[in-house]
Amino acid sequence: MFIDDVYSGGKRDASSGNTYPLLSEAIKSGLFHPNCKDSTSTYYEGITTLQPVTEEEQAEMERREQLEQQQSYYENQAKKNRRIAEYSLDADNKRTYSHRAEMFEQKAQNAEKALANSGESGIILTNIDSTVANGLHYVGTIDKKLYSCVTKDISTDELIITEKQIEHIFKNHPTDFIDVKDVIWSVREAVSSPDYIVESEKPNTAFVLKELSNEKGKSRLIMRLKTSTDPDDYKNSIITFQKTREKEWNRIIRNKKILYKKE
Repeated sequence: MFIDDVYSGGKRDASSGNTYPLLSEAIKSGLFHPNCKDSTSTYYEGITTLQPVTEEEQAEMERREQLEQQQSYYENQAKKNRRIAEYSLDADNKRTYSHRAEMFEQKAQNAEKALANSGESGIILTNIDSTVANGLHYVGTIDKKLYSCVTKDISTDELIITEKQIEHIFKNHPTDFIDVKDVIWSVREAVSSPDYIVESEKPNTAFVLKELSNEKGKSRLIMRLKTSTDPDDYKNSIITFQKTREKEWNRIIRNKKILYKKE
C-alpha cells in the first residue's frame, strides 16, 4: 500500500498512523517503469476489504512474469537474427541466421501459448508428444547397455516422468523449460545421448550431464533406474531436470566419479 501523493495529493501523517510509503518514492524506485504491467486502485479506510494473495496465486503471478520475460527475450532474438539474415551478403550466413530466427519465433509462440493457458493450470498439459496415463508421462526408452555403468540390474528400458515431478521442475526451475513438451523432448535428448554419467550418492540412480542442442545450454538430470528388487509396476523415472551453469558443470565433473564420458 502507498499514499498517493502523485495523483490524489495524499500526505503522510504520523499522528494518525498514516505512515505508508509515498507513491512518488515507489515510482522513483522503478514502479510504472516502461512496459510495467502494475496498476493501482484506491483503498478507502473502513470500506475497502483487502483479499490476501494466496501462495498459489503468488506462484502463478511469478510464473507468468517469467514467461512474459521469456517471450520478450525470444521475440527480440528473433528480430535480431532476422535483421542479420536480411543484411548479410553471405548465403550461408543468411540460412544460418534465418534458421535461428525461426527457432526463436517458435519459442516465442510457445511462451505465448503457455501464457494463454496459464489461467487454467500451473503447467501446460495439452498437445504433448507423450502418452499420459494415471499421472505418468511416457517419455520413451533408455539404452540399458549404456546405463549398465550405474547398475547392471536394469529390469526395463521404459522411461517415464510423473506429473508431480514435472510440477516440481516448473516450481523450482521455472525459466528452464517452456512447457511439458519441452521438458520431455529435452529429457529424451539428454538420456539418449548423455555427455557424462557420473556417480550418484543414491543407489540405482543415474546422474546425467548433457549440453542440449538449440542453444539450451548445459543441463543435468537425475534418473532412478528400475531394478529387479522394485515392484513390478515401477519404471525408470526422471527425478529432476534443470539447466546448469558452467561453473557447477565443471565442479561436478571435477569432484564426482565419471562412469561414462561421450567420445
